[in-house]
Amino acid sequence: MTLIEILVVLGLLSLVGGFSIVMGVDSYRSQIFRSDRDILVSALHRARALAMSNVCFGESCTDGLHHGVRIEPGRFIIFQGRDFNNSDEHNEIIEMAGGAQVSGITEVVFHPLSGEPSTTGDIIITDSISISTTTIGAEGQIFWTR
Repeated sequence: MTLIEILVVLGLLSLVGGFSIVMGVDSYRSQIFRSDRDILVSALHRARALAMSNVCFGESCTDGLHHGVRIEPGRFIIFQGRDFNNSDEHNEIIEMAGGAQVSGITEVVFHPLSGEPSTTGDIIITDSISISTTTIGAEGQIFWTR
């Protein structure tokens, strides 16, 4: 083999290797983004299920409470009560896996037994390559785009 043939083969291998690295990183980032969206949807479903089941955590609870999700940068918090209380020991804090940005509704509270939300609208998750909208309906429906 000549030097030119060896250089052509090395060039092709470099091109294929570089392409696979770029595709791998994009695939990884997409998976992290979908993970953050799925965590949000799961947190909303859990809060609604706790409210509909009339659940109340704590020794002083005698009847069910409202449950909700608060959206803060980098995390979602499932809480009980009509309003978010940062010092409540029963809050469930769920950290986001990636660096996606969340906009729209910042807090949704579901009513006991009915599961109807206090707020309706959209929660939008974005990163540099993806966007997903999660919609909270008037009767507590939770829809999201892939």
